[in-house]
Formats: sequence, C-alpha cells, structure tokens
Amino acid sequence: MAILRHFWAPVRSPKIAVFRPRFLRLWISVLVIYPTNQAVIALTFANYVLQPLFPTCGTPEAAQRILAAACLLLLTWVNCRSVRWATRVQDGFTAGKLLALGLIVVTGAVLIARGEKWGQKRGFWAKTGGKWEKTQKMGKNGEKMKKRGKNGGEWGGMGGIGGG
Repeated sequence: MAILRHFWAPVRSPKIAVFRPRFLRLWISVLVIYPTNQAVIALTFANYVLQPLFPTCGTPEAAQRILAAACLLLLTWVNCRSVRWATRVQDGFTAGKLLALGLIVVTGAVLIARGEKWGQKRGFWAKTGGKWEKTQKMGKNGEKMKKRGKNGGEWGGMGGIGGG
C-alpha cells in the first residue's frame, strides 16, 4: 500500500506528474497484461494439441490447464537455465511459424492455379430463427471484427496469440 500512496501523493513537479501515469501503465503491463497474454497463448496451444485426442467431444478443461501450465513452466525453466537454449527455442518456433505460413501460401497458390473457388462457393452461414442458412452477410460479430481489423489500434496486444 505504501507504493500506491506514493503515486497518489500531491505532485510538485510537472516531470513527475507525467512520469507517474507512465510508470503505473508499465507496472500494470508487466504484472497483469503480459502474464495474461502468455496464459491465453498457452491455453490456446493446449487446446490445439488436445483437440485431436478428443475428436467427438470438447477437450477437458482440466487437461488444457495442466498442459498449459506445463508449457509455461517448461519455457520458464528454459529461460532461467540458459539464454542460448532460450534463443534456440525461439528460433525453432520462428522457423515453425514460417514453415506453416509458407505451407498455407503454397497450398492457396496451388488451389488458385487449379481454378478452385471454394471460398466463393461456400459463403457465410448465419443462424436465423433457429436454423442455419447460407448468406452473403458476415453477421454482427464478423462486421465488428472486420472494422476493428481495419482500424488496427485495438488489436495491438493480440499479435502473439495468432503467432505474430
């Protein structure tokens, strides 16, 4: 509590008045936002790894959490153990991302070269009146995401989740 009282004490210098909010923003980022991002990434990874093991039903939440915690502990141990190991792990993940992206691009190029128009044929599906129907409209949530994606500012912290 003493640290919080210090930040709400009267300010006598304009430099300190600017510094305090910036420091608080950095403090919140380090203690809340960054660990939360890592937890979300680990849970997403755990879900993707466990999904093939449970094809007919959803993955158990306990299994997801245990695998996510194990991944975070392993990466924390590697980072604490050796900078060289951490660099090699990071390089391996980067190579994996680039290979996956290359595979997607090449597969898409081959399908386009063959004349496939799967995306145009399929369209979007919307639920109207309890029934799924094919439509050309994206839906409310899709439109919101499209607008936010164009603006860009709101998606700044989400790059790591998609592999950015």
